[in-house]
Amino acid sequence: MVEGKGKSKADRLVSKAVVKVVEDLRELAHKKASAESAQIALDGMLEGFIEQARQFKDLDGQVVEQLQELTEVFPDSPLPWLNLSQVYLERDEFKQAKKAAEQGLKVEPGEVGLVFNRALALEEMGDYEAAIVGFKHCIEVNPHYPWAYSNIGDAYRMLKKYDQAEKHLQEALKIDPHFAPALHNLAVLYNDLEQWAACVYYGQQALRYDPDNAETHLAMGDALLSLKEHEAALQHLAAATLINPDFVEAYESMSDAYAELDMYELCVGAAREALKRNPRSWMALANIGYGLGRQRRFAEAIKVYQDVLKMVSDPERRHKVLWELGWNCFEAGQYEQALDYTQQAIDSAEQPKLILFFNQGLMLLALGRVDEAEEVYRRAIERAEAEEDQAVLAEASKDLGEFLARKAVDIEPDSVMSRLLRG
Repeated sequence: MVEGKGKSKADRLVSKAVVKVVEDLRELAHKKASAESAQIALDGMLEGFIEQARQFKDLDGQVVEQLQELTEVFPDSPLPWLNLSQVYLERDEFKQAKKAAEQGLKVEPGEVGLVFNRALALEEMGDYEAAIVGFKHCIEVNPHYPWAYSNIGDAYRMLKKYDQAEKHLQEALKIDPHFAPALHNLAVLYNDLEQWAACVYYGQQALRYDPDNAETHLAMGDALLSLKEHEAALQHLAAATLINPDFVEAYESMSDAYAELDMYELCVGAAREALKRNPRSWMALANIGYGLGRQRRFAEAIKVYQDVLKMVSDPERRHKVLWELGWNCFEAGQYEQALDYTQQAIDSAEQPKLILFFNQGLMLLALGRVDEAEEVYRRAIERAEAEEDQAVLAEASKDLGEFLARKAVDIEPDSVMSRLLRG
């Protein structure tokens, strides 16, 4: 090709001579005597050209250009539009996929493949109600189409209509008990419902028939994490990253698993891998802060958590970050900031965890505000005893004892703090 020139006519999929043949065949297809044989020839030519075009799917733009060319050469057929919409779906170009499917439906209204591709694009774009309408049309045309049932189920899951989701996914399995997409969607559904054992069961079934599905490995990993089976979770999460090295959510969950195993350097490492791929991942950044704090690198952890606080607006997430900031500031000896962040954490929760009040008392004590600390401890201990929460009393006693071991603070022998230490 000459430098500076565009694509030559020789690069076209269909030559002018072949276009003339196609036009002649289309004319014959409209004549009763020759219609059937002409249409068979046209269909065969078109299928051959589509197969040829699809061979270029790894060449950027070429398959799209050639399929668009076929829509012009074969204007009476929906097949080029069907394949074009499929290519766009494979590229995650969902608006273009929807547009191509709609163009095809102008050629052949109700064509089930085009209706399905349009519905799939709508689902990926977040228009779940419209997607369900399309998938239901597919079922009306073909009641034994497991893909349609599976996708309806997933759309209902996204709408949080879990009963309908489960019903349609089970319908898909009645048609094909080994249908991996429905098994996967059931695993994800039960993950959403926090039914961890069911998630693991369906995830295992899905992986039998589709072992390279990174999303299934992620669902399995998350469920196993919740079941405290951390090593097994890591196996699935590692598999997910091997299948898809850019799978941010898998690295985030790996970081959680390492944290649960007290492997804090690996926790930070996995979180950094997630952050490389998505610099806006607040979860990865928070896990870095957590791992650094547990390594007693408090100044670094504080800075990281302050960055996380700028990124999150969800009240529950902010509450957790404020809690961690308060404790890391306390450990770093920044008692005023620790008290401020802890108070914000308490104020940001409808029902703050009891340990936060013990933390507040500890920070007041560190600031020398002994009387205030005593009052906060008294109220917290009364509540813990009323709730028979021995675990929080043990944790608070441990924290107080460790603090007094490294900083001399006088407390009265008959104070509630002294009684807490004595158990």
